[in-house]
Amino acid sequence: MTVAPLISIPENPCPKGGKAVFISNGDIRLRAARWPATAASPRGTVILAHGRSEFIEKYYEVIGELLERGYEVFTFDWRGQGLSTRELETRERGHIKSYDDYFADIDCVFASDIAKDLPAPRNLLVHSMGCNIMFRYLHAHPDLVSHAVFSAPMFGIGARNAQPILSALGKIAVVMGKGEGEPFFSKGGNPTQEEFETNPVTSDRNRFGRTKKTITAHPDLGVAGLSWDWVKASFDSTRAMMQPEFLEHYIVPSLFLAAGREKLVTPDAAAWIAAHSQHCEAVTIEGALHEIMMERDPFRRQFWALFDEFLGRD
Repeated sequence: MTVAPLISIPENPCPKGGKAVFISNGDIRLRAARWPATAASPRGTVILAHGRSEFIEKYYEVIGELLERGYEVFTFDWRGQGLSTRELETRERGHIKSYDDYFADIDCVFASDIAKDLPAPRNLLVHSMGCNIMFRYLHAHPDLVSHAVFSAPMFGIGARNAQPILSALGKIAVVMGKGEGEPFFSKGGNPTQEEFETNPVTSDRNRFGRTKKTITAHPDLGVAGLSWDWVKASFDSTRAMMQPEFLEHYIVPSLFLAAGREKLVTPDAAAWIAAHSQHCEAVTIEGALHEIMMERDPFRRQFWALFDEFLGRD
């Protein structure tokens, strides 16, 4: 492990006490960070896992709120995001060949020294694409956490009627050797140029602007667009978790918090899984867009109330 930076700007200051390192998984370098609990007797640990295109710095506000609640916080950048290794020459393009690569990275992260002795109980807070990854990982490693809260989970991509076409196109592109290429529907522009008025993730102008300013200050944090490999791998992963035998053997108590004005992931997928798994429940935060933790305060208050109640259960 080597020391890694945590980027701080006036509009987005890093919470005090955090340290970050780079962890090696073969040729892949992964950035992980940990904040000790500020309370004398920690309430446990929250493992924070991000969505597609996100990075540690985007969650400074959330990390601060978790620290205020008495938790220790552990988080990391997925490969292809933040300051972890980008595998494509076009480094800003979101890319993965198989979610098995993510699973191997998680194994490596939690075997590292920075993840040792995380205070119990350990809980998970995860967003969007990270929900897809971690739902499958917890299926295989149910002892990792006591409870899991999933924000706007990517248990399906886009509208249901478009999924068969997108899945087929992804398979064809990969077979044709175009897996690293960008799909025609991918949003591959500069993320710092995106307009607030047309964004599909938050109705909070200040939090939207804070993310843009952070990427502007350190462009290496940004991700723009995705690859056909990512499309195929994501549909493959979603199909794997939707199997009845998979859901039957998922045992981690989990709360799915869906956005009422969802525009990116399949809106009813979380409720469907909750109806087919006795250890899962789903709640919709009406009016919220996809990034609930980056939304306006009324939506965030609902989010935190549900989070606190769920983790406070015996």
